[in-house]
Amino acid sequence: MSTAQAMAAPADSAPAVLLGLSYTSLPVARSLGRRGIPVIGLDPDPAAIGTRCRYVQPLTVSSDDAALLPVLLDLGAKFGRKAVLYPFGDEQLLFVARHREQLASRFWLHHQPRHTLDLLVGKETLGSILAAAGAPMPRSAVFDREPPGGWARLEADLDFPVVIKPDHHEKWLDDPRVVARIGRRKALQVDDLGELRRRCADLAAFDTIIAQEYIPGPSENLHYYVGYRDARGRMLVSFVGRKLRTFPDRFGTESYLQSVADPALCRTAEALLAQLDYVGVAGLDFKYDARDGRLRLIEINWRFGLSDGLLSDCGVDLPWIFYRDVQGLPTRPALDYRTDVRWVWLEKELEWIREYGKGQRTPFLRWLGQLLDPRCSHAVLARDDLQPFLQVLGGLARRAWQALPGIRRRGHG
Repeated sequence: MSTAQAMAAPADSAPAVLLGLSYTSLPVARSLGRRGIPVIGLDPDPAAIGTRCRYVQPLTVSSDDAALLPVLLDLGAKFGRKAVLYPFGDEQLLFVARHREQLASRFWLHHQPRHTLDLLVGKETLGSILAAAGAPMPRSAVFDREPPGGWARLEADLDFPVVIKPDHHEKWLDDPRVVARIGRRKALQVDDLGELRRRCADLAAFDTIIAQEYIPGPSENLHYYVGYRDARGRMLVSFVGRKLRTFPDRFGTESYLQSVADPALCRTAEALLAQLDYVGVAGLDFKYDARDGRLRLIEINWRFGLSDGLLSDCGVDLPWIFYRDVQGLPTRPALDYRTDVRWVWLEKELEWIREYGKGQRTPFLRWLGQLLDPRCSHAVLARDDLQPFLQVLGGLARRAWQALPGIRRRGHG
């Protein structure tokens, strides 16, 4: 930790409370903890990856409002001063919005009021808002069991293939019934109307379905924008990462990222956030269309993202900017950052090389060299906080051991 970092937080700094201890929480906890800020993390899973972080005091608490709210209010009373609240995930965002009035007396909160978040978090209402704002979006339809106007109308409005995804991706990723059907996927390509109807019949019970025009092009055409806009309309952060690899390929979560300079994309994203008069953290997924090279907005998240740790490695401390800004403290913009810094999520990369390495002509040694490149940071690994990474290695070892009997049986068969 540098002298400037050590001096950045006075001894009476407000504590930080993290709602969720998933992978997304790690760069936030590390950023604040390294500055000497007390960090408390709440999660219903006592084995969540963030519970192993040395900078976090973890508490196991149900995510139900009836259990979570009194615990938070009690924590706030014990601190003796207002703490900064970090929600991770749409459900946590909406929880804070529902109880904003009670929480605001004991916590510093993100700036968006409930009525705004209710509109922005749900993809059904968000699509209409973005279309009105002139966002460069692919055509899409949102429905439960059956599209408005029927299947024939949808087939006329959208060209196949299309991509289907849930209104809230946690409804697929965290539901074992969905995982049993399609694996841990947050989006699926569907090639014709018959397949679309079958998939929707199988998945619509778990969340609202979004059917979206497929934008052709490899994973490398996907770019992730991270912005932070303050209440005065200033951009404090404007950052672009290129998704060199995703798992599943083209439709999944980023597994290998590269920081890049893309001023045109930044201008597009900043103009959109200004048009929405949005305040706070935003993550926008864009894709360059292989047909015409034009930019298309695929998705928006109004919260911290999985790969935001890349920003810290590029010189942009997003958790610290949030911490200061929500308290009304002077906050300097961090618009310049290092480019060609890499970020990797090891577990997803192992799946990627097994599934796609041969087909995409990526030799194992070249792939391994990319992961060991000194420009590359890791989603979990940190030299001053090794326990989360050791938990990951333990999980990988257990899965490998459990797979051995099946491998041996196939080898003798």
